[in-house]
Amino acid sequence: MLIAMILGLLFWSPLEYCIHRFLGHDWTFRNKFRTEHQKHHYLKDYFAGPLDKLMAAFPVMVVFFVVGLLVVSWQVSLTFSFAFLVSYLFYEKVHKDLHVKEPKTRFGKALRKHHFYHHFTDPSVNHGVTTVFWDIVFGTYVVPDQVDVPKNYQMIWLTEDNPDYQIVESRPA
Repeated sequence: MLIAMILGLLFWSPLEYCIHRFLGHDWTFRNKFRTEHQKHHYLKDYFAGPLDKLMAAFPVMVVFFVVGLLVVSWQVSLTFSFAFLVSYLFYEKVHKDLHVKEPKTRFGKALRKHHFYHHFTDPSVNHGVTTVFWDIVFGTYVVPDQVDVPKNYQMIWLTEDNPDYQIVESRPA
C-alpha cells in the first residue's frame, strides 16, 4: 500500500509536464485543455473553474482505478488513484499560488520565476510547474535571468523593485 501511495504521488509529475507541454503547446489540435490553457496565458487572472478541473480529473481517476483492478487489489488501486489525485490537487494549489501569492521560500521564488519565464518570455520552454526536473530531462529547461512582465499582467504582489522581474509596457510579440 505504501508503494502504491508513493507511486501515485510521483506519477502526477511526469504527467503534469506532458499534459502541459503536449496538450497545451506542442500538439496543435483543439482540445479542452489547450483552450483553457490559452485563456490562462492570455487573461491575467484566469484559471479554469473547479468543475472543469473535476470533469477532467474524474475520468482519469476512473481509468487508473479500473486498470489497477486488473493488476492489483482494489485497495492498492484505490490507494494509487487517491495519491495521484492528492498530487494533482497539490499542483493546482501551487500553480495558483505562484500567480497570486508572494512565495516564502527560495524554492518557491525559483519555481515562480521558472513558470513566469514560460508565461511571459518563451512558452516553448519551462513546462514544469511543481518541478523543473522534467524540463531538464527533456531539454526544455531555461534558467531565467530577469523576466519581463507586461504592465497589464502585473500581479498585485509584483513591485517595481523586484530584481527578478521587470515591468514592461506591453506583452512581447
